Amino acid sequence: MRKMNSIFIIIYLFSSMAPFAQVTHTRTISETDMQSLIIGTPTVIPNMDALYEGVHGTPYLTEKWLTGNIYFDDSSDVRQVSLRFNIYKDELEYRNQTSGKSFIVQRNIIKRFQLEG
Repeated sequence: MRKMNSIFIIIYLFSSMAPFAQVTHTRTISETDMQSLIIGTPTVIPNMDALYEGVHGTPYLTEKWLTGNIYFDDSSDVRQVSLRFNIYKDELEYRNQTSGKSFIVQRNIIKRFQLEG
């Protein structure tokens, strides 16, 4: 029985290490390509204070928009765009530089993101 447990542990360790051995190639996508990666319509809340009356603070990691990068599951990325992270809803918001409208990026396609202070 002990030998059988050891075999399962070894198989588990090797199978969990397999993704780290893969080489990924990244491609940078443009800000205009972001339109295909967002969901919904622009986020517009006319009176944020009325929505959370009596609550102090902000739902965002930081109140201001930060420059950042988004890395997607398909090894593509978009760099140097305006982002902010809503920690209450676990949503990453992207602001289009040209129009100034903000959108929510689809969570299921994001591998990771990076905010620059």
